[in-house]
Amino acid sequence: MSDDEVDLFTESVRKNPGEKNMREYVNDMLIESATKKGRLCASDMKFNPTTVNNYMALFANKGGISLTEKSIAKTNARWTAEHSSIGTMALVIVVATTHFYVVATEDTEWRQFLSTLPEDSKLLYNMVSDFHGGKPVRVRSPHLITNQDDETEFICKGKQEDKSSRIGLVTTTALKTQSTISVYHQDDSNNMNGLRVKRHLLTNACGDVAPACYCFSGLTEWEMPEDEFIIR
Repeated sequence: MSDDEVDLFTESVRKNPGEKNMREYVNDMLIESATKKGRLCASDMKFNPTTVNNYMALFANKGGISLTEKSIAKTNARWTAEHSSIGTMALVIVVATTHFYVVATEDTEWRQFLSTLPEDSKLLYNMVSDFHGGKPVRVRSPHLITNQDDETEFICKGKQEDKSSRIGLVTTTALKTQSTISVYHQDDSNNMNGLRVKRHLLTNACGDVAPACYCFSGLTEWEMPEDEFIIR
């Protein structure tokens, strides 16, 4: 790859913080580079592992890019939810209706504290107050704000390719902000034989976590012993 091609590749990684680009992606870039130079390459051509490793190290030495191992699979449904305007508005409405409550009288100290905040930080507070006809509102204590995360996990028999533990390239900023930006990889698996298990996790804004609850549908009492599972 030429220096310009290397720069274009590193820039494409920076534009998608959190996405892990693994060896296959680097191999595809090498095929594309060779094709542009007039070489005939098969679509499934595999470059020497040492060559790919050298390019992985080269990209990792570029500013703002690091090597990482852990990631989560991003399905089409997850990508749609993250880029949906309706989903964003729904989240804002949920926060507005659950994180604030109306009070009878305004607290002088609270009003003084609000005056020290920038306007952007008070935007949602003012919108909630206006919605209730200008009445004073307060923010709920973090231990009273709970969130339930429902996730469907796919369980299947046999050994499946696990890209979540393979090393790939990702922006350095994504590693520094893993509390807000997840490191993910694109899920291109076509394996559909298995069982979908729902996981329910309850947390609050203080960081307290309740024991996770897993739901297995379609199994018999013989397959799920009553002394280990709740049969419904």
